[in-house]
Amino acid sequence: ASSTLNVSTLNVGFNYGSRTTSLSIRVHDSTTIRAHGSTSTGPIPTIGGGSE
Repeated sequence: ASSTLNVSTLNVGFNYGSRTTSLSIRVHDSTTIRAHGSTSTGPIPTIGGGSE
């Protein structure tokens, strides 16, 4: 038997003080996780592998 994990995106946003941070995590398969986001002071570098 085999199972397939569809592409799913988890978006997390939170606000503290004067900063607003958003984080998006995309799961493409069982081994690939990409995370990227941004803050009011600049972008967060993308981590993980795979391609969008």
